[in-house]
Amino acid sequence: MSEAAFKKVTVNLSNDNLETAKRIASDIGSTVTAVINNAIQMESFVQKAKANGEKILIEDADGKLRQVIIR
Repeated sequence: MSEAAFKKVTVNLSNDNLETAKRIASDIGSTVTAVINNAIQMESFVQKAKANGEKILIEDADGKLRQVIIR
């Protein structure tokens, strides 16, 4: 996205959430801004799936599926 596609905002994060966002950004070679944008997109995906009555599943290393319960 171009710079013009962004709006600067101020958010209040707990210290724990900020540190987690920084760690994730570092782990994936990204920025805190990108991590927050990705989290918003993931939440949108989850909420749409929930609204459509869909289930979200996680497959563990052994191939076993578990359902993620959405609030």
